[in-house]
Amino acid sequence: MILRRVFSITGFIAVIFFIQHLFINFFSSFWLINKAKYFISMITFYHTIIGIKYLEIVFIAIPFILHGLIGLKYMIKKRYSLKTDVFYDQQKGCVFQRITAWILLIGIALHVLQMRFINHPIKTQINNEKYFAVKVKKSDKIYKVAKKLNFKILEKKAPNKISYQKVHIMQNEDSILETNQAYALTKNSSKALLIVIINNFQSKIMVFLYTVYVIAASFHVFNGLWLFLISFKIIKTDIAKKNVLKICMGLVFLYFIFGLSAIWVNFLTML
Repeated sequence: MILRRVFSITGFIAVIFFIQHLFINFFSSFWLINKAKYFISMITFYHTIIGIKYLEIVFIAIPFILHGLIGLKYMIKKRYSLKTDVFYDQQKGCVFQRITAWILLIGIALHVLQMRFINHPIKTQINNEKYFAVKVKKSDKIYKVAKKLNFKILEKKAPNKISYQKVHIMQNEDSILETNQAYALTKNSSKALLIVIINNFQSKIMVFLYTVYVIAASFHVFNGLWLFLISFKIIKTDIAKKNVLKICMGLVFLYFIFGLSAIWVNFLTML
C-alpha cells in the first residue's frame, strides 16, 4: 500500500512538471514571429530561482526515478490495476498506460541524455568574451535562424584549413570545442536552450521520435492523473469519474497540440 501511494504521489509530481514543461516549450515555436521572447523570458526566470539545481534533484529527478522504478516493477509483474466501474474500458486503459509507460521509460532517458549531456550548451570563451556554444547542423536553415535571433555561427576547422564561408563564421580559440563542428554562439543561456530545440528539429528522425514521445506522454500523464484522483478517493461517484475523465481526455488533446506545435512548427519553419 505504501509503495502504491509513493507511486501515485510521484506520478502526480510528474504531471505538474509535464504541464509546465510542455507549456513553456510550446512558446519555442514562436521564434519566427516574436523571437520566442516568452519562451526566453520564462526560461530566464526559471534560471534565477535560488537553488534551482537542488530543487530539480529533489522535486524532479528523485520523484521521476522513484516513479519509474516502481512502475517498472508493476509493469514486469503486471500487478497494478484500479477498478473504476465506469464506461471507460479500464482494462484497455491499463494496457495503454503500460504501453505508453515503456515508451516514456526509454524516451525520458534518451531525452535527458540528449538535453543534459549530448546537446547541452557549452560554456566557452572566444576573443576574451564568454559565450554559450551549441552544436548545430551547418546548413542554410541555421543561418536563417541566426539572422532572425541574432546569434553567431562558428566553425572550428582543422589546423591550416580555416575558411570563411559566411559572414557569421569566425575562427575559434577555445580547445574545448570539437574540430570540424559548427556551433551557435550566444551570451544568453536561455537563447542557447532555444537554439538546441530548434536545431533538434532539423532532423526528421528527431521529429518522428519526439512526436511519438509527446503523444505517449500526453496520454500517460492525464490518464494517470485520472487514476490518481480515483486512487486517493478525490473523486468517488461514477458521475464524477465520468466527468473528470472527459476533462482529462480534453487535456490529452490540448497537450497534443502544445507538444506537437513545438515539434512541427519548428520543423516546418526550417524547410
